[in-house]
Amino acid sequence: MKEHRNNIRLDQSKHSVVTKHIISSNRSFDWENVEILDYETNFRKRNISEMIYIKGQNNKEYNLIKDTELLHRSYFNILDDIREHNC
Repeated sequence: MKEHRNNIRLDQSKHSVVTKHIISSNRSFDWENVEILDYETNFRKRNISEMIYIKGQNNKEYNLIKDTELLHRSYFNILDDIREHNC
């Protein structure tokens, strides 16, 4: 969360999709009431978990999905099945 929250302070060329959305929509973001989807102390496992959640998103407006480039293809069918059952 700290990374996302501080992103707005970076040069505009380094803004995340979330930051760009906040700026372009002229909205604020309630950083005090976010929902943490997963907790993982291991950095590598945490990155995989984040990629899985990003890849599983139906709303692509807030994420470029390029963050999932390192996610192994073996996850894709599983994620597609999960999305189909949740619709």
